[in-house]
Amino acid sequence: MAKGTLDDLPTCEEQVYNEEKRTCYIEAVEISESLVESMVDDFLGLESETARRIAFLETQNAWEESRAADCAFVRGAASEEVNGELQELVCLLDHNLTRLEQLEHYRCEWFDLDDCENRTSDQE
Repeated sequence: MAKGTLDDLPTCEEQVYNEEKRTCYIEAVEISESLVESMVDDFLGLESETARRIAFLETQNAWEESRAADCAFVRGAASEEVNGELQELVCLLDHNLTRLEQLEHYRCEWFDLDDCENRTSDQE
């Protein structure tokens, strides 16, 4: 079960860097990761075909490895360790939110769900 919702994500960009900003991004990353994990669980619950479930899990694992490598690279490219840590957190948050949007799109495209009708018409 997700630890929060998108509405629970704190807004961290406007804060001056200090421990509070770092803590804010850590919380945002944790919530966004929980939302992605919840969407993955939802996907697995909807998909009954074993081969597609396995393919989906393999794809998700590959995405997680790619996200980790990309954000580690961003951290390493920063000039200062403190700035690097913050850049890595921002990277993780951005990747998680993009993945959540992508999974939601797939979920609505591949499964006939009542809650997708409103989202589709809202986006048009």
